[in-house]
Amino acid sequence: LSISCDGTPTVHDSHRITPSGRGTSARVHDTIRRLVSADREFWVIAVVRPDTIDDLPEGIAFLQSLGVRRIQPTLDLWTEWRTVDIERLEFAIDACAALWRRSIPDLAISWFDAKAGMLVGAEMARSSRCAFGRGEVAVAPFGRVYPCERLIGEDLPGNPMAFPGRVFDGADF
Repeated sequence: LSISCDGTPTVHDSHRITPSGRGTSARVHDTIRRLVSADREFWVIAVVRPDTIDDLPEGIAFLQSLGVRRIQPTLDLWTEWRTVDIERLEFAIDACAALWRRSIPDLAISWFDAKAGMLVGAEMARSSRCAFGRGEVAVAPFGRVYPCERLIGEDLPGNPMAFPGRVFDGADF
């Protein structure tokens, strides 16, 4: 189970809004709290964009304060990244790595866990991330089903990247 949440309410709401323009952070953070209370295992996927780079370490700390134990930062590859953004990203990664080191084993951050596992020769599970419908699918807030969360984009009726139907219809996908 993965939840898309980009960190603090301000950062999350800067990109994740309802069709009427309202931020979705309160709803997402409530869902996270419910999952933590139910002792469910889940990942939080936090999309990192040039305008949110500097807030990434604070966002990870915020998510950890909600009880999140597994975070998968994901770079938005569909936006323009400038050289200065990459330089800022290096500083943010350093700060996130320091937080991760202080929090082991209570916090997993995919960027660092995978690299640390490879360095020590640990057997790593193959990721089914973006396996295009093999092993996992992504469900957008309005119930449309996609083969990968990266393909959701604008979750509008008729999106050619979505599978037919919606999860709420009960169809067999």
